[in-house]
Amino acid sequence: MLKVKKEKELAEAERKRAEREIEIIYEKYAPYLKYDVKRRIKNRQFKKRKRLERKNRPPRPYIPPQRTAEEQKAIDTEMKRLYKEYHVSAVGRMARHLKEKYSKQ
Repeated sequence: MLKVKKEKELAEAERKRAEREIEIIYEKYAPYLKYDVKRRIKNRQFKKRKRLERKNRPPRPYIPPQRTAEEQKAIDTEMKRLYKEYHVSAVGRMARHLKEKYSKQ
């Protein structure tokens, strides 16, 4: 009987402690919860309004950047280098992988 009574008291104490922790969390975050929900609603309304405003607007025309011949040549050579480095066949990738793997050992 005493053991059962002791277990019930411990269970009740644990339940009260858990309730108190929940109350503390609620007190800490509840004031911000209402504000957060309102802010999210307003944010969605704002985004929807902006999307509708942009819907009827024509897209901006593309204006290519003005570059000198030297700048364009430097960009082209860099793009070619990157293409050679990253766009290789499966066999080439496997060869690079094996080369890196065995060069480390």
